[in-house]
Amino acid sequence: SSDSVDQDKIWTKYELIYDKNEDQTKVRAEFRFGGVFGTKLELTSPASIKFNGSTIPFNSTLAYYETTLDGLVSSGTFAYTDVEGTTYTNTTGSIKAVEYPTSNVTITHGTDYVMMFTGSVIGLSDVVTATVANKIFAAAQIGASTITFGGVQTSDITPGPYVGTMTRVVTQAPTQATPEGGTILLTHKSLNKAITVD
Repeated sequence: SSDSVDQDKIWTKYELIYDKNEDQTKVRAEFRFGGVFGTKLELTSPASIKFNGSTIPFNSTLAYYETTLDGLVSSGTFAYTDVEGTTYTNTTGSIKAVEYPTSNVTITHGTDYVMMFTGSVIGLSDVVTATVANKIFAAAQIGASTITFGGVQTSDITPGPYVGTMTRVVTQAPTQATPEGGTILLTHKSLNKAITVD
């Protein structure tokens, strides 16, 4: 319980996760004692966490706060009030879209495949990852508009049809936080894509 710890030692994580396959946005907030790897906390009344003015319910199984909203909610405001009545307000930036190209994606087994993704070029604190057959490929270079499926990894993929996923995560620092700090993550999950490995 959050009333059992030093309020200045509560680390916060706020997330907006849009999944285009479901056309839904998950809004999450997580509180930990002593940093990113610390003990998860449940807020004790009168402490609260709200997004755009609405209270976010607690998921006791996963020990974080989560609500699901219809459609793309690209940004919003989290307001966390601790048990001592101090409120920390953070308005997020905007989720940045990423999608596979509309053309067919065919990867030759054991060969590098460079694919241009749809969406703005990669910016600061911005990572695009694609997953095929449990292999993860990433692009994080500022200004990049492509992602490379490396031949070393594709050589481990048995030829055949697969479903590719792609995710873009932009990381922000909160403008208002306890001395322990926190993070804001803005995630866009692309439409799944049929991918062939020859």
